[in-house]
Amino acid sequence: MEKNQLKYAQQHLANERTFLAWIRTVIAIVGVGFLTTSLHLYDWCASGCPNRLDQYHTGDVCMCIGPCDYGAGDVRLSAEEAANQ
Repeated sequence: MEKNQLKYAQQHLANERTFLAWIRTVIAIVGVGFLTTSLHLYDWCASGCPNRLDQYHTGDVCMCIGPCDYGAGDVRLSAEEAANQ
């Protein structure tokens, strides 16, 4: 194997590891969003409590940020792959 091919393979694997880190981040962010919206933090306050509304907004924001984060990781991986070829 040529030295150039080895360097390309190492760079490719590093890019894939970085992309997988983005995916783990997406899963964590969306998971927090689901937990926030579905568990309602044990409904400790009476109905109409403003904190409850904040929970829904926090969950919605997390579930919107997750796919955006995935898109950013995908764009970064594509750009790195194009730069290495």
